Amino acid sequence: MTTTTTDPRIRVGIAAFIFNPSGQILLGQRKGSHGTWALPGGHLEAHESWEACAAREVQEETGLSVQEFRHLTTTNDVIVMDDGNETKYYTTVFLGCVLCDGDAVPKVMEPDQCGGWEWATWDEVRSYYEVQRAAEEGGSVEGVQRRLFTPMLNLFRQREGFDPLVGYGCEWGWGLWTVVMFLFDVGKSNSKKRKQEEEGDESKE
Repeated sequence: MTTTTTDPRIRVGIAAFIFNPSGQILLGQRKGSHGTWALPGGHLEAHESWEACAAREVQEETGLSVQEFRHLTTTNDVIVMDDGNETKYYTTVFLGCVLCDGDAVPKVMEPDQCGGWEWATWDEVRSYYEVQRAAEEGGSVEGVQRRLFTPMLNLFRQREGFDPLVGYGCEWGWGLWTVVMFLFDVGKSNSKKRKQEEEGDESKE
């Protein structure tokens, strides 16, 4: 007879919604967790901020650099491990962020843990959830191609109506938000350039 054990510790997981210039988000297929799809992320380490954890995990898993972090929502997750013999409890913190380089391409940096990365719209992710929910109600999820990892599932189960783009501040449209971010970056670049010029002028005096 198999005995299921429960780890009483509550872990904190960080998951990153990375938005590309088209407003898509990055999903990876986990090796383990029954091949489910999830956001980049991992465990929060001692003395580490949410943002630092997200930046570190994204870099370690995808090779991407990200910026402009914002807290979107949090879920309470009970995760049954792959062997089915252990249950763990997580609080998962979801952060939104954007690419430092809009043309950057994600890489599989940990091939033993990830089968590949794909960009998807939130509507597509929602459709994955609907297919999986219908399969679960039918008694089996075997054959479901885009099964979501538990924290992703709980975004729909616990946070009805959640939309990461709206949460990030893009309810008026991603296209306009991209323009705003571009102008913001241009402004920062111009400000830095002016500062360098002023410092150069002072050194000549």
